[in-house]
Amino acid sequence: MKLSEIYSAMGLKIKLGFEDTSVDFSKGILVHIQPTQDRQNFLVNQYGKGTEESKSVLCKASHQTADYLLDLFEGEHSDAYKCMFLIDGVNSESLEIQTYTFQTVTEYKSAINIVVTDKLLEQTTIEKLKQDYVWDQLGMPALFCLNYKNKKKQNANIRFIGGKRFLIAQNTARGIIADSVGYLKEKYDVPVDIFVAPEINFVEQSDMPFVNDALAADIDKISNPASYFARWEAYDALSQKLLVAESEEFGEIRYRSYTFRTEVNGVTYECEVDEELDDSLKGKELGAS
Repeated sequence: MKLSEIYSAMGLKIKLGFEDTSVDFSKGILVHIQPTQDRQNFLVNQYGKGTEESKSVLCKASHQTADYLLDLFEGEHSDAYKCMFLIDGVNSESLEIQTYTFQTVTEYKSAINIVVTDKLLEQTTIEKLKQDYVWDQLGMPALFCLNYKNKKKQNANIRFIGGKRFLIAQNTARGIIADSVGYLKEKYDVPVDIFVAPEINFVEQSDMPFVNDALAADIDKISNPASYFARWEAYDALSQKLLVAESEEFGEIRYRSYTFRTEVNGVTYECEVDEELDDSLKGKELGAS
């Protein structure tokens, strides 16, 4: 289970420059980003599984990236969402960081136990479920949850994400009961919640009936679509704001010709230009007309 598989939580990819080379940054590691008194400078340090205590490094952002980060922090401060940042690329003097936002990140003091029906265990195993649906990069196990109700007066239909699949469970008086598996579309637009606990266990239905009162109550709260789509629209507006600012700063580059090739994930266009392009364009999405 990887954070990069949670498509609907992805924000924009940003670039931060640094001069201190005493810290070895690694792709795929989570980072904290903290503002400083200088609005374009931020303190960055790695954390989570696979990292020891990491010192903070001063990083510099462009005006547009700084505005985007500060807007994200303002939204997080007002409880509109929770932010996470993942190193997506390491260059000699800069970091490429993928931003993520989640509706909530809730930490529990006791274990989360999910009952698995006998029917589901005919298709998979307890070990495979834990491998596919438990995320451990925070240093504690966690679940990603798409949570909504399909019909009025219906029990909350819970979908725990695991790569291209989701585990369907019901929030019942007897506990959280997982009964089937489905496949995710490549893109989905439902906000995501994270549940963190000291232990996350998948338990056979015949063993014992676990009830997670705290988790069940939280799922009921966040399964109301009116609350989270308003937050999601606010975050989407921030992303659009930065995209517009970056496109205005970039301007345009004329190309002489182009070729395209069909690949598994779509079509790739290669444009020939006369100008020499610098490394700052790497990882950027460009438009062509």
